[in-house]
Amino acid sequence: MILLTIVQNIMSSMSLEEVNSIEEVPESIQIAEIVRETYNEILAHREWDFLKETFSLEASGSSAKPVLMAIPSNVSDVKLIKYLDENDSKYKDVAYVSPEEFIELTNSRVRQGTKYTGLVKQVEVGLYIFTNKQPEYFTTFDGKNIIFDSFNSEHDTTLQASKTLCHGTRLPTVQIDDDYEIDMPEEMIWSYLLPECKSVASINILQTANAKEEQRSRRGRFRMYHSHPKTTETIERVRTQFGRK
Repeated sequence: MILLTIVQNIMSSMSLEEVNSIEEVPESIQIAEIVRETYNEILAHREWDFLKETFSLEASGSSAKPVLMAIPSNVSDVKLIKYLDENDSKYKDVAYVSPEEFIELTNSRVRQGTKYTGLVKQVEVGLYIFTNKQPEYFTTFDGKNIIFDSFNSEHDTTLQASKTLCHGTRLPTVQIDDDYEIDMPEEMIWSYLLPECKSVASINILQTANAKEEQRSRRGRFRMYHSHPKTTETIERVRTQFGRK
């Protein structure tokens, strides 16, 4: 459902002026802002299945940082990372380890007597990566960038975005635009988002509470929060997870 339709619905329920564009009157602009704030608040409350998708990481593009990749700005949580293995053309899981474990793992590669001497490259102080193998581990020090433990210089000078396969949660950014499509299931818009917005708009604009919409909002909230996800929770729980909020 587009934002203008939602704004028009809310204005009609409040017996406000009919509009053909969000920018037409101050009240429609105010209501659009209420929709954006309410939508963002709803998304922040839990991990919604409709926001989960596959995506690629962003490559550094620098041979000086061959194993550094960035999480796209519209992704709020990363559940799974795979990287293409050139040997069999299959995506292989890359396991998450904590920053402390990653430092210990990579630093151990240059200890005296290691069988990997000559196959490592220092990318940061205490971080030594393999330059001849598929990445097996990754970590994040800031929640925005991913660093892997290795790459294969026989194929690429850096890890490639096109060879990553990730799964996680994206974070939509609502634009105050007539044709902006609100990314939410239709049922959820009618049963939860609209009643919540009408309740807030009634207080903010009409200076009066709307008991009926508040009741609908509570029912919609309860139904959405207690609905069973379509994904298998047990599968997701056993996967290593990390995220940024």
